[in-house]
Formats: sequence, structure tokens, C-alpha cells
Amino acid sequence: DFDGRFGAFTAQFRFDPADLAASRVVIDLDVATVATDNAERDALLTGADWFHADAHPRARFESATFTATGPGAYRATGRLTLRGVTRDVTTAFTVAPDGATALFSGDLTVKRTDFGVGQGQWSDTAVIGDPVTIRYRLLAR
Repeated sequence: DFDGRFGAFTAQFRFDPADLAASRVVIDLDVATVATDNAERDALLTGADWFHADAHPRARFESATFTATGPGAYRATGRLTLRGVTRDVTTAFTVAPDGATALFSGDLTVKRTDFGVGQGQWSDTAVIGDPVTIRYRLLAR
């Protein structure tokens, strides 16, 4: 197991708990900015066997629907595009409003092999697991 983060991304939010039908989120990640505190691993992740950043520089999540699941808790369905492959996904998240800001926290579990992430020797799921969990924290202002 290891943790990492993406250093560059853009996010467009229109989230209203009182009007989930009008809510929309689009997040674009620059996959070349992956940082895991290990330069060798970071170079491998941006390479052709993993994210293939030269050919597919961005990953994108675009929401389709939101559902309330409890106080401050929601589920979003949408489309995730990674490495040129687009799949329907669902993510559970919480929202903690604080004045003019709100913290969105959640996780998304995907099968990396469905997106072609981990080619060649890395396609063996005994070495690197499948599925993987992506945890996120976004502060919206």
C-alpha cells in the first residue's frame, strides 16, 4: 500500500443539497502530477504501463446524479475517464460546510484493469491489487 496525490487539478462545482437535480461536479486531474514521495514510483506511474501521461494527460470525473444517503452524506454517480477509457462509477462522500467553504470527503473504488491501468508485468493483480480505492478531500470555496 502507498498513498499519493495529484498536484494539479481543476474542479467545477455546483452542489446544492436542497437541489440535487441541479447539482454538477466536473473534476479534471493532471495525471503527470502524481506524487507518492518516491521519485522512481512516480516516474513509473506516469509511464506507458500505468497512467500513460504522454498519451492521456488527464483523468476526468463528470457527475450525472446525486442522492442523499443521510445527514451530510451523499452518493454521486457519473463517468470516470482514465487512460482513454470511460466507465460509469459511483462514489460515496460527505460534505462538511463551514461558512463560505465546504469540505467534500469520500472514496471511490474502481478496478484499475477496467481502465487499462497496469500493463505488462503490472497487469498481474497478485502484485498490485485490483480493485483500488481512491480517497479524496476537496475544499470548495
